[in-house]
Amino acid sequence: MKMHQRIEREKEGQSVDGPFQCEICGREFLQLQSVKIHLGKHRANGENNLQEYLEKRALRLAASKARSRQKSKVYKA
Repeated sequence: MKMHQRIEREKEGQSVDGPFQCEICGREFLQLQSVKIHLGKHRANGENNLQEYLEKRALRLAASKARSRQKSKVYKA
């Protein structure tokens, strides 16, 4: 069941059981509120779909590796 369908059911007072899955990255949560908070973090990062998420993740990883390389050069000198 898609998250928007689950949200509608919750609004109608029907019982909704987890797990709930993030529509962007696929991470699973036991509570609907946790998914809503998690999706807000994606939105804050400008990630509205899987492609944007993967692109930004790759950029963050590359930047992290570059910082690690720079730190190791400083220590070796």
